[in-house]
Amino acid sequence: MAIVYPELPRYHNVSAIDIDKLYNEVANYASQLKTLLELRDRELNATPANKFYTVTNLSAIGRPIIGDVAYDSSAGQFNGYVNASVAWVPFNSGNSNSLGYYGSFYDTGNHTLTTTTDAYPVSINSTFEGFGVSVNTGSHIQVGHAGVYNLQFSAQLNNTDTQVQDATIWLRKNGTDIADSAGLIAVPSSHGGSAGHIIVSWNYVLSLSAGDYLEVWWGAEDKLVTIQTIAAGTTPTTPRSPSIIVTLTQV
Repeated sequence: MAIVYPELPRYHNVSAIDIDKLYNEVANYASQLKTLLELRDRELNATPANKFYTVTNLSAIGRPIIGDVAYDSSAGQFNGYVNASVAWVPFNSGNSNSLGYYGSFYDTGNHTLTTTTDAYPVSINSTFEGFGVSVNTGSHIQVGHAGVYNLQFSAQLNNTDTQVQDATIWLRKNGTDIADSAGLIAVPSSHGGSAGHIIVSWNYVLSLSAGDYLEVWWGAEDKLVTIQTIAAGTTPTTPRSPSIIVTLTQV
């Protein structure tokens, strides 16, 4: 529906008597204009998305309208424009089979200690799957979008000493230890000529900002403790057991 805005009358040689009349005309004009502008805003806000953008940066869109949709090609993400205060909000996922961002990673190497007085990050060299979550710099599990995430890991610990040895595993966020995230593991001693093994697993729920990264860190009281990949078996046939498996999923 086209809106016709009111017009002010023209006045010439305004007398003192006309001043009050002129004021009333201006006040009435302002009131009508305000009502019509509010009506236009309501109609505009109720209009479905009428623009679809493809950009490398959402800030390149100068005057988006509520309901507009933009595909950010640099992030591989669809976004919807909510309003001026909220701005652009990413859709849950560009993957129709997923409810959010995720990453599943593992490592096929062995992790050893140079000294028992230092802590070490657990590196990751392989990816099962990922969308919006990736591994960078060897051990950084990084998210591309803000949200609440669940991190879960399993680690295969090995001990060749004849005594039970303790190991500790915890998380770091952006290079800083996360308080109360550590877990202590008693790794079984070697027995019958074979090393002691134990696989440990637990999870964390964390709020992360875009660009944040997490790491799994560890240490042990003896250098004979390792986080070790176990080769595939032949009798019976069994798959390889990676030294560590880590998943990070949006919840």
